[in-house]
Amino acid sequence: IDAMQIDSAAELLTNTAITDEIASKLSVLATAMLAQKSPQHALPASEVTGRLNQLDARSLTPYQRGAFYRVAAHSYFAQGLHADAASAFNTALRNSPPAIEVSSINNGIWQSVSRLNETDRATIIQNGERNLVGWLALHDSTARVLHDAAALNVAITQWRSQVPAHPANDYVVEDLYEIAESLSQKASHIALLLPVEGRYKQAAEALRNGFLSGW
Repeated sequence: IDAMQIDSAAELLTNTAITDEIASKLSVLATAMLAQKSPQHALPASEVTGRLNQLDARSLTPYQRGAFYRVAAHSYFAQGLHADAASAFNTALRNSPPAIEVSSINNGIWQSVSRLNETDRATIIQNGERNLVGWLALHDSTARVLHDAAALNVAITQWRSQVPAHPANDYVVEDLYEIAESLSQKASHIALLLPVEGRYKQAAEALRNGFLSGW
């Protein structure tokens, strides 16, 4: 499944006899992975989570445990459980993910952290998970200055001085610079959309005339 040989994986799942407890665990995990990776085999996120809850992640090998948390993280995110998703992505990162998955996992952490409510943010800070706290610090220091390239550069430089080896340096910072550059570019065309009839016609005409006068 990780090699995206979806048809072969589905065929193995269908045709392999489940004869012991270990095979049963792997079948549950593989089915959940397949549901996440393949639209053809998709399941509701809550059902994927339910299947994973049948497993004890501690009984899996590091690679299997990483797969478990990757699938769990995506399922949590799809259900809007962003704190659980951030934690699961972070755990997946510590459990032998394939190199091709590392970028997706870090992006998942960033997307999850960017959507946390205040209670979840406080819990993560209190728990002191350094990697997630670093992601939170980057979000907080850059979210309000994305429109200002100079201020963003200062914010990122200060953040880097505190956590120079953080993975966000490789997976998010360059994207933030690109966003800032696009936001700081002056518009060459502006559209003014106004109702030209109905109850707001007179107000719209006044706005139009003022806009044209200013131009």
